[in-house]
Amino acid sequence: MPQDEPYISVRKWIKWGYTRPNNPPQTLHRHPNLPPLSPSPPSPVLPLSRLQWAFAGTSSTTPATPTTPKHTTWTHTIDSKTAESVQDSGSMYPPTLNSVGETVVLETGSMLNEDSGSVEAYEECWVDVPPVAVGGEEKRRGWVLRSIPVDSVASTSSTSVTPEGKGMIIRIGAIIQGVFRSASGEMGVRRWVWSSDSELGRDAKAGKEYEEKEPPWKVVLSIGVLECPIDVKGFATMERTLEVGSRIEGARVGWECVEVMEW
Repeated sequence: MPQDEPYISVRKWIKWGYTRPNNPPQTLHRHPNLPPLSPSPPSPVLPLSRLQWAFAGTSSTTPATPTTPKHTTWTHTIDSKTAESVQDSGSMYPPTLNSVGETVVLETGSMLNEDSGSVEAYEECWVDVPPVAVGGEEKRRGWVLRSIPVDSVASTSSTSVTPEGKGMIIRIGAIIQGVFRSASGEMGVRRWVWSSDSELGRDAKAGKEYEEKEPPWKVVLSIGVLECPIDVKGFATMERTLEVGSRIEGARVGWECVEVMEW
């Protein structure tokens, strides 16, 4: 896929040094990272104690050369482990097919292993999940929202840090993920997936109008408090009016659309 095309990655495993691999978070690139939970909980609403790690931010890549692999640096503007903006990086090797026919990418580097308290070499195996169009959309669609002070919704202020904290919400195809870190350090995360099995989902997939209805985005993970513009405006209304520069006012936090993608 083109390097600038949005994508979703599922980590198959991470391995520290000579230890056995273990599992996984799911990452949307443009790019909140939230861990799925194993085993899957009976309810999507979970306590903060279940949160392993959540972050959001941007990434930049140095292309491969004949002698070195591609190198990617991730800047965490929001991170559940620290209030500061931090970076991590790794070398990304060319995709290969594994034994079950999945296209996988190996990442290597060094970072802090929290279990040991030491910086250690690691290997991670990633599988890309193709984004899909939903609800009768002609193209795959995505967008990026970032938090802004609620009193700047009607102004031109460009700060992403609010008195309440900072957050980011991203849609890529059939998945939406959001991360918010409050000024006091409390985290709020949420993940939605599109369900085409419901009546609304089938109607939307067939191209039928769903005026005055909400399309079938299902919350599959919710930890802490994330005041989302979907809750404020409703998904259908928000999606119809969303463009770069759009601002949505919430009770405590405003949100600005900084990117809209179709591909």
